[in-house]
Amino acid sequence: MTLKKPNDEDKRKLHNEINQIVNQRFLLSTLAVTIFAVIVAWIMREPSTTSCELGWFRYFASIVLLIVLFGLFCLMHRLRAMLRIISSYLIETKSSGWEIDWKKYREKPYNSYTKAQTLLFLVLGILAISVPFTIAFAYHLSLAPYSGAIVFGLIGVAYIIFLCEMGFGKWFDSEANAERRWQELNKIKKRTQKKRR
Repeated sequence: MTLKKPNDEDKRKLHNEINQIVNQRFLLSTLAVTIFAVIVAWIMREPSTTSCELGWFRYFASIVLLIVLFGLFCLMHRLRAMLRIISSYLIETKSSGWEIDWKKYREKPYNSYTKAQTLLFLVLGILAISVPFTIAFAYHLSLAPYSGAIVFGLIGVAYIIFLCEMGFGKWFDSEANAERRWQELNKIKKRTQKKRR
């Protein structure tokens, strides 16, 4: 027996789940903008030290900001994986014409929520990376301690690389895996059905 097709109530439940995931991803984007504004305001309010150095605090707070932004982006990426598990099931059971057509549409370059949200996180990350350097330039401070600038720069580059590859590329993309697992389950059930005959 092949995978059971979902009944109308199942389809309604699955489509509601998809809508909820899409909404949660939007809320994570909104939360990222809010957290960015709060932490940048916190960084800006920190009084300048008596020395002419930028200091560890601003590097540390900016690193925390990048880590929080990346954590939110990873959570959004996991929600996307959950969305693909559901949509792959609907495709494998041929229960949703929309999901089948949407998969075909995605085979060529296209714009989507994921790319728009990745762009948002990329802009927030670049702004977060520029904050300490902008403060140093505006208040004529040196970038010392230079070890802080180097660590912060490396984390900033890693943030941009991972974000671009996860959002625009295929790093950690679980769609193919979800499709394969549903297909394997479908084949196992088909083989079991043939053996019983």
